[in-house]
Amino acid sequence: SLVNSSIDVSGNNLDCYESCWINARNLKSGDVGLCSPTSYPTSLPTSPTSSPTKIETSTGMISLNIVIVTVMVTFLISFIVVVRSYFLSNFNKNIDNQKKDLRNNILKQLPVHRLIVEKSSSALILKAILDFEDSIYLLDFDGCTAIDLAIKYDCNDEVILQLLFHFLPINIESMSTTSAQSHVRAWMNIIQIDKYSKIIDRVLEMHFNAVHLLAYIKDSVGRPAIHLASPLNFKVIKSHLYFMRRYDISEDAIPHHKSSTS
Repeated sequence: SLVNSSIDVSGNNLDCYESCWINARNLKSGDVGLCSPTSYPTSLPTSPTSSPTKIETSTGMISLNIVIVTVMVTFLISFIVVVRSYFLSNFNKNIDNQKKDLRNNILKQLPVHRLIVEKSSSALILKAILDFEDSIYLLDFDGCTAIDLAIKYDCNDEVILQLLFHFLPINIESMSTTSAQSHVRAWMNIIQIDKYSKIIDRVLEMHFNAVHLLAYIKDSVGRPAIHLASPLNFKVIKSHLYFMRRYDISEDAIPHHKSSTS
């Protein structure tokens, strides 16, 4: 028998043995084809690629870390904004309280200013103007004189008129203008408000010799008062510049009469 029990038919020699057996059975000659043993792997090769589960887990962890960092940064920014707003609010309150205390302390030394701010009666304000005349020119915490506050707090015409007499930007005795900017500013402010037209009319009537000075006095930038006057006050000032409050006499020509019919 060609089959030898000692032949190893396991593993890699199995195919070779089967081939020899077939040749021996089909061929009558004793020439049996031999084959060299072929090496076969005993197990399938494994793929070097990574596991999908590992990749998904790593991606999930990265996303989670990004979310955590974003939340922490947002919380930190919000915390800083809240803390900053809190300290700024307290700081501003302290500043406002200090200003308020300082303003009140200054007003205590300016009786006319204080009465105007407190909206006291006209009788009390007028009496204070007579008793503390020198104080009406002083500036309060916000840089306002007594007449500035009277305009701001809408005092009645009697108070405004009394103060305006003290703040006229002219010297009645010398018939000259004053350089005091507080006086010029007061006059300029008054003539820009239509509701004070009666006060303007009364002042110009009482000081008719100074009408031209009051009409053409200039502010800090060189603008004449009449050019800044409100429409109604412009008519009032213009009427006082006319001869007999009716006739406009030209200075550069011979006076003549002119009307709509002649």
